[in-house]
Amino acid sequence: MRLVVDMNLSPAWEPFLRDAGFEADHWSEVGAPDAPDEEVMDWAAREGAEVQSLLRPPFLLKYYAGLTGA
Repeated sequence: MRLVVDMNLSPAWEPFLRDAGFEADHWSEVGAPDAPDEEVMDWAAREGAEVQSLLRPPFLLKYYAGLTGA
């Protein structure tokens, strides 16, 4: 699964997600830091990626809980 980590999350998520087996990029590496949400979503759709952001934490929290046993 390919993920793009939105600007409202730390770039520190990228290596964490990569280590967990995901193809992950932080938005700051692929687009303008001040890009509107529509640009991020359009890029994700073209690249077949899912956007991870503070507005969508359930995936990250559920996955992290599974890794830590929490």
